[in-house]
Amino acid sequence: MLSDVQRVTCLAVSMIGLALNAGCSRTDGRQYVTGMVKVNGESAARAQVYFVPLDGSPARPSAEVAPDGSFAMKGLDGAKPGEYYVTIVWPEYEVNGGEEVQLGDRLQGRYADAQKAFTKVTIVTGKNYLAPFELTLP
Repeated sequence: MLSDVQRVTCLAVSMIGLALNAGCSRTDGRQYVTGMVKVNGESAARAQVYFVPLDGSPARPSAEVAPDGSFAMKGLDGAKPGEYYVTIVWPEYEVNGGEEVQLGDRLQGRYADAQKAFTKVTIVTGKNYLAPFELTLP
C-alpha cells in the first residue's frame, strides 16, 4: 500500500511526464512532407531540398535526401500549409585532412535559385506525398 506522500509523488511525476511528452510532439502547424529527388534517374543522396514560401515569410523548411533518394520533413522540420518554390542543392564533398569539405553544387546552381524555381508545391494540412522531383544534368 502506498502512503499519501508516495501517491502524490507518483501523480506529480506522471503529470510531468505527460506534459513533457505533449511538448515534444508539437509541430506548430507544420505538416509532414515526403518526396524523392532523382538526377538523371539516380538517387541524389545528400542533396538539400528547400521550400521557399511564396508569401515571402522567412521560414525555409528543408530536408536532406537519403541514400535511396527520399526525403522527409516532419515535426518542427515540416512545412506549414501554403505554396512554396522548391530549390535543390546537391553538395559535392571530398575528404581533406580527415575532414569532409564541401566543394560545390553538383547541379551547378541550376535548381538553387527561387527566382528561377523549376517547380512549386502546395502543402496542405495532413500528410503530403509529393511527386518525385526528376532533375537532369547533361
